[in-house]
Amino acid sequence: MHTALRLIDIIDMDKLQALLVPLHVATGVALGVCDADQDWLVKLGWREICMKFHRAVPQSALRCAISDDRIKAHKNRARHLAYSCAHGLVDVAFPIIVDGKHFGTFFIGQFLYEQPDEAHFRKQAEDYGYDVEAYLAALRKVAVIPQERIDQLMHVLVPLVGLIADLGHENLSRRRAEAELQAANELLEQRVEQRTHELSESLAKVKTLHGLLPICAWCKRIRDDDGYWQQVEVYVSQHSDAEFTHGMCKECCDRESEAGDGG
Repeated sequence: MHTALRLIDIIDMDKLQALLVPLHVATGVALGVCDADQDWLVKLGWREICMKFHRAVPQSALRCAISDDRIKAHKNRARHLAYSCAHGLVDVAFPIIVDGKHFGTFFIGQFLYEQPDEAHFRKQAEDYGYDVEAYLAALRKVAVIPQERIDQLMHVLVPLVGLIADLGHENLSRRRAEAELQAANELLEQRVEQRTHELSESLAKVKTLHGLLPICAWCKRIRDDDGYWQQVEVYVSQHSDAEFTHGMCKECCDRESEAGDGG
């Protein structure tokens, strides 16, 4: 079960996104959460320069994929990874590790530490065939956040990601316990069904006589519920699954033989 579950199975993404909205508004940085397969589950404040240019044009999107692979490869829970992407923006990745398994990554990024060199970005736009002026307009919308402020923000984000991982651990443990309980219930139901079937078969084979049976002391016939006297074998056959075969015991055989000789 552990390997089959994904981040979305152990973390409520709607609630997580609602929690992250105020953080995005307060800091101005783009936020994201992706699973271990690099599927983005939460996106907040992603910049136009990334969505309409870097990730929208195949040639530059390949370089974004390299950055995504770098995020995916970083699986050390004890440390976050801060780096400049291939297009010159700053990203910070925090792996989400639950029970030793990399379930996903918490991400902030698409910002700059200092004012950009527009000449560098103009050349980048020309190389990729972007609309240069539209690209530079998108560049001017990118947040510029001093590294000192980002370093301070780490004191909030590192514990936050740890809390997300701990919540994932609790939910994962609960899912495991529920699965084990379900398996135990299914096994119990199977055993009960088996035992019920065995008991039904046993009961089907058993038909007993009980209570006092009125029997004639002389002829040994038995009186039934309607007051009629019946031979023992007839009565027993009607009230049980027993069947009779007739034979002669040794004493009766000797007695009959003696009676025949006397005649």
